[in-house]
Amino acid sequence: QPCCIELIHNSLVAFRFTAMVRVFSQKPKGKHRGVFLLSCGILAPAVFLFASRSVNTPFVSVAQPFPDMKIKPQVAMRGEAETIDVEPEPASESKMSDMESVFDGRESKYVTMKFEGKSYTVNTKDWQYTTKLKDGTEKTGEWNQDWSMPQFLYKIREPTLRAEWRRRKRKLRKKHGGGQRRPNGKLIFLEKMEDSPFTREIPKYAKKAEWTFGPKEVELRERKKRAMELKRRLEQEAEQKRIDRLKELGVWPGDQAWRRPWQPKAEY
Repeated sequence: QPCCIELIHNSLVAFRFTAMVRVFSQKPKGKHRGVFLLSCGILAPAVFLFASRSVNTPFVSVAQPFPDMKIKPQVAMRGEAETIDVEPEPASESKMSDMESVFDGRESKYVTMKFEGKSYTVNTKDWQYTTKLKDGTEKTGEWNQDWSMPQFLYKIREPTLRAEWRRRKRKLRKKHGGGQRRPNGKLIFLEKMEDSPFTREIPKYAKKAEWTFGPKEVELRERKKRAMELKRRLEQEAEQKRIDRLKELGVWPGDQAWRRPWQPKAEY
C-alpha cells in the first residue's frame, strides 16, 4: 500500500510537469496571453509545493547545509586571561647636560658671504677673505665688516656712499622739523639713521640710548627682566613638583632626554 501511494504521487508530479511543458510549448497569441501568464503563475507554486525531494526536477534543488565551523578569535575576549612575557628594559641614566642640541653646532670661524654675485670665504677672527678668480688662482684681502664687502672696493665706493648718506640726512632733517630732538637730547633724524656705519662714527649715536622719554624706563626695564626670571623659576619649580608627584604615584613620566627643553607658556 505505501508503494501504491508513492507511485500515485510520482505520477501526479510527472503529469503536472508534462502539462507545464505542454503549456510552455504552445506560443500564446493575442488575447490568450493573459490566460497563459495566469496559468504559469498558478502551476509554478504548485510544482514547488508538492514535488518530492527524491525527484530530481529542473525546478527543485536542495542545498546541503554548511558544516558547523568554529572561528577562533584572534584577540583575547573579555574574561579570558592572556599572559605576555615582557622583559624589563634597563634603566638608562642620561642627563640633559650630556646631550648636544642641534642648535649648538660647532663654532666655525669661516663663513661664506656673497657680494655682487661673487662668493667670499671670510675668516671672522681676523676678517680676512679668500676668493677664487676666473683664472683659478686665489685672492686674499681685508674684509669690511660694516659694509659686507672687500676693503679695497669700499675705498673706491666711499665717496658715493657718503654722498648717499648726506642726501638721506638732509631729507630726514627736513621731514622732522629741521632738527627736532628727543627728550634724551638726540636728534630725531640722526636717531633714525643709526643703521648706517657713517652715523655710528658720531660718538653720541654709536649705540642706542638707555632711555628715550624718561629715566624711569631703565628701572621699568630691569623690573620686567626680574619678573620674567621669577616667572621662569616658578614654572620650573612647578614642573619639578609635578615630576616628583608622578614618581610617588608610581607613574613613569618618561626619560628626561625625551622631553623638550623648558619653554615659557605663551599668554594671550
